[in-house]
Amino acid sequence: MLKYYSYYSVGGYKEFFLGDLENNAEYTYYFPLLSILEEEAKSTESVTERVEKLKALPRIEQLSENNTFGLSKLAQTLFTEDGYKLIYRHLEGEVSALAIRDLSNNATDDMGKPIPFLFVITGEGKKDVQNLDLLAAYMANNLTLAQSKIAGFIGMNNELNGLEFSLSQCNAWVNGILEEQQTKNVITTEGMIAMRGADNDVSFLVFPDDWTEKEAVAEQELVGKKVNGVALKNLVSKDDPKKMLEQMELMANKITAGKTKLGRWKIFVIVASVISLVLGILLGRLF
Repeated sequence: MLKYYSYYSVGGYKEFFLGDLENNAEYTYYFPLLSILEEEAKSTESVTERVEKLKALPRIEQLSENNTFGLSKLAQTLFTEDGYKLIYRHLEGEVSALAIRDLSNNATDDMGKPIPFLFVITGEGKKDVQNLDLLAAYMANNLTLAQSKIAGFIGMNNELNGLEFSLSQCNAWVNGILEEQQTKNVITTEGMIAMRGADNDVSFLVFPDDWTEKEAVAEQELVGKKVNGVALKNLVSKDDPKKMLEQMELMANKITAGKTKLGRWKIFVIVASVISLVLGILLGRLF
């Protein structure tokens, strides 16, 4: 069963369990002032009614040391450490995780600065890992769109004064990807990378352009593990045709100058894949 988690700022950053793929609730909620309202309810009937209504709603659960709501302790570096934009890795046993960070839904602090957050999907067992393979490939090849969609699922509900997660919309999005996504391959300017979750393996690590892979691996405490790493700038994103063309021009210049270590066959596969993506985008817009 795929589960959703987030590291989100509500009166300070907290780790949350948002819901799972089998939950039929339309929304889940976290109310930071609920404990205060419960105290007020002891003496005010109108507040009592409000508290009961809030408590009846499906909940976003805050993780604690005593209750992690199924999240492996090995996932802690995904929440607390930097060094990645997108990562798909094995945690322990049959559990793997797909995480994306530095998301923004236009929430700002008192100084008007954006408040970034991260989103994690975990799965356990063979079927879940196969689904995570597909989700990882989709997010990598559609990074801009994936960030926008996820950012739209979570935010503050000002009327209820709480954090709201659109669980049904997220589940519909995930199910749609699993139905339509056919490839587990991610296209980069360094070659194709297959998303295949495996024990003690990091199928994919997209690290920021101002980091080295070595630094990212150390930051995420992955030293000694097999890591398929790629810089963000080298990730070929299906939803950014302009960037794809710039990357192809850069590759062409490297080939001409003899500065690429890629073989001709790998270059052919990458170029053919990118052309296929571009044609697919153009045909999609026409029809």
